[in-house]
Amino acid sequence: MSRVFIAVPVKAEPQFLDACLFLRNHTGDGSVKWVGWNGMHLTLKFLGEVDEKTAGEIKGKLIQTIKGFSSFEFTLKGFGFFGPKKQPTVVYAGIENHATLGALAEKIDCAMEELGFERESRPFKAHITIGRIKFLKDSSQFLQAIGSWENRFIQRVRVDSLVFYKSILTSGGPLYQPLLVINLLE
Repeated sequence: MSRVFIAVPVKAEPQFLDACLFLRNHTGDGSVKWVGWNGMHLTLKFLGEVDEKTAGEIKGKLIQTIKGFSSFEFTLKGFGFFGPKKQPTVVYAGIENHATLGALAEKIDCAMEELGFERESRPFKAHITIGRIKFLKDSSQFLQAIGSWENRFIQRVRVDSLVFYKSILTSGGPLYQPLLVINLLE
């Protein structure tokens, strides 16, 4: 069994790395598990645990579904969080120009439903998770740091491919192994 998901890989440019470092240095006391620079991605569909046969079916369905899809761009803009202000749970980079991402996520969701996966119950919220918060002793410093980046440009991202990943959980954090890379049309 493998834990799998479908995502857009994101190469963090220097300005994105600097912005993430700013947040890491200004989140106050607490425990935040930061995503590694090489693990940055935008998840389009999390599928969970699958066996080898199902993984093969997913690959075939993805190739069929994405065939003819052209490359595109979106903008990383601002940081935000999920969860209540007193105890946020996830820190993320926001996405602007995400209509194509939403259409792609919907197309993938429909295709995976044909393979028996449940459709997403929540509307698609394009974001890149940069940290998971276990706890913050004082959320005010964190909220101030997040607020200082509200609506600020971070970087443009060119989407040339989609990746079907296997997530390997380790004590040092998850490792993402590509099982299939699908290049988009130029």
